[in-house]
Amino acid sequence: MRLGCLHAHHSNIALISDGLCIDGLELTHFVDPGVLIRSELSGHFPDEASRAKIREQLQWIAACGVDAILITCTQYIAGMQPEDENCVELPIIKLDEPFFHDVSSSSGSHRLLFSNPATIKGTMARYHSFAHVRSSETDVRAELVPDSFPLLMSGRTAEYREAIYHGLQVLAKRGEPESISVAQLSMVPAAELFEASTGRPIGNPLKSLRAEIERILFPS
Repeated sequence: MRLGCLHAHHSNIALISDGLCIDGLELTHFVDPGVLIRSELSGHFPDEASRAKIREQLQWIAACGVDAILITCTQYIAGMQPEDENCVELPIIKLDEPFFHDVSSSSGSHRLLFSNPATIKGTMARYHSFAHVRSSETDVRAELVPDSFPLLMSGRTAEYREAIYHGLQVLAKRGEPESISVAQLSMVPAAELFEASTGRPIGNPLKSLRAEIERILFPS
């Protein structure tokens, strides 16, 4: 089975490749940061031009002989409408939906940590809609690691991961939320390092994704 993976940043390739080592699964990666860059310059997302570009990307990937499409960029996902998804006749797997399921199943307060401020509003709206349908609304709130996302977009990956790690330290020291997760795939390495060094579990989208991929592409 072939899975076409649409990323907005090249750093997600290694994360997905390492996290989805599944027998019989071949990954084909497509990277296009243009929609993110354009939204930063214009200050408007989603607009029709951005959505048209996403539909074009999905159609291009579908034409490459894949069996399903994975979208790893939370901002892309937040800007999509049902008609955008319907432009291809393939399963579209959104990185955040299996993650939402796990977050909504948690008890107590939960904080979702973000690095990209443009992602927060759309992702949280999608989360609350998802949780409402499942009748599983919990105390889930967003937190931002300020001024961190430009580090990633400019290629300063080590500094970016340090900023995310520090953001987790600050949030954990408050002692307020019972659960913490990072909401974006690019934040996973810092979250895993924090979890390994402190022993405190940190949720992340990659933990939830593997089971969903196996369910859709390799049903028993």
